[in-house]
Amino acid sequence: MIQALYTFEELRAHLREAEERRVAKGRAEGIACRERPDLKAGTEMRLRGLQVNSNEYIGNVPGVFVGDRFWYRIEMVVIGLHKQLEAGIAFISRMKSCSGISVATSIVMKHSGNPYRDDRDDGEFITYTGQGGMSNRSGAAHSVADQVLTRGNEALKNSYEGHLPIRVIRGEKDKRSPTGDVYTYIGLYHILQMRYEPGKDGNLVYMFDLQRQGGQHPLPICASKPVPQIANKATGLSTSLSLKRKWDNSLESGDASSPCSSKEQWGIPVDFSNGNQALYVRGS
Repeated sequence: MIQALYTFEELRAHLREAEERRVAKGRAEGIACRERPDLKAGTEMRLRGLQVNSNEYIGNVPGVFVGDRFWYRIEMVVIGLHKQLEAGIAFISRMKSCSGISVATSIVMKHSGNPYRDDRDDGEFITYTGQGGMSNRSGAAHSVADQVLTRGNEALKNSYEGHLPIRVIRGEKDKRSPTGDVYTYIGLYHILQMRYEPGKDGNLVYMFDLQRQGGQHPLPICASKPVPQIANKATGLSTSLSLKRKWDNSLESGDASSPCSSKEQWGIPVDFSNGNQALYVRGS
C-alpha cells in the first residue's frame, strides 16, 4: 500500500510537470485548457494494474489506519479505502455480491461545501444524509426532490439491516493541501437507525444515524493539525498519508511489507443476521 502511494506521487509529479509545459505552450497559442495530474495518475495506475486492495472489503482495509489523511480523493480510490471519486457513498453492487444484495462499504462526511444540510458530525455519533434529490442548476447544489431508495441509499439500508460496519472518512478544508481539502479516515461505524423524513429543505430524505465502534484508536484531530508526510528517498517526493508511524512499526517487527497494528482487524466476509448465505464479493 505504501509503494502504491509512492507510485501515485511519482506519476502525479511527472504528469504535473508535463501539464505545466503543455499549458505554457497552450497559452502561447491562445489555448488555456488545464487537466488534473492527480486524476491522470490515478487512471494510469488503474490501467497498469497498480492499484491495491482491489477486492471489496467490509470493515477496515489492509494497510489503512485511523488518522490516515489524504490530500487527493483519488488516493483513496487507488488504495481501496473509498472507491467512488465523486459520490459520498461507496458500495458493493448486486453484481459483485453472490447474495445478490448491495451493501455499503464507506462514506465521506464533508464539513464544508456540503449541500446536504441535514448531515451532522459529533465525532462518536454522526447523521449522514442519503444521496440524490439534488440540483446545481442555480450554481449551488440544493435539494429539489424527494430521495429514492436506490444505489447508495439502498446499500446503506442493507448494511443497516445486516449489521455491517461502515468506513467513515471526514472531509475538511485545509489551505495547506494542494486541492484545498484533506480527507481523514476516522474509523468504523455501525448504523443505529434509518429514517425517511422531511429535511431542512422540505423534501423527504434518508437519514442514517451512526455510532463509532469501540476498541478503535481515538478519533484523530483533523484539519487543525498539519498532514504528516514521508519522503520517498529515491525521488525526494512526499505523500499526504501519515505513514511514518506505520513504517517505523513495520521495521521494528521485521515486516516492512505489512505495517499494521495488532489492534487492527481487516475486513472479512460477513453473515447476514437473517440467515442468508455469507456475503461473498469478487475482486473489481
